[in-house]
Amino acid sequence: MSACRDVANVAVREEKKAFIRSKYEKHRYAIVTCADVEDRRQDLKQAILSRDIHAVLQVFAEGIDFMQPLPDMVCQQLVNCC
Repeated sequence: MSACRDVANVAVREEKKAFIRSKYEKHRYAIVTCADVEDRRQDLKQAILSRDIHAVLQVFAEGIDFMQPLPDMVCQQLVNCC
């Protein structure tokens, strides 16, 4: 009886692990508002400028890469540096 319960616990644990990975690593349950990467970058820029944390979280859930430069920000940084 104990062996059956252990197998069931392992199965439940694996199911939970798979759900967590699909939710937080693969963003499978996020509502996608933009199909284009450039639109997501624009949304992130607007969210930062308007200080909207919910919008920042939304673009993060859609898979935006925070290490990529925002639109028009590269040119402004170059002008400010020189």
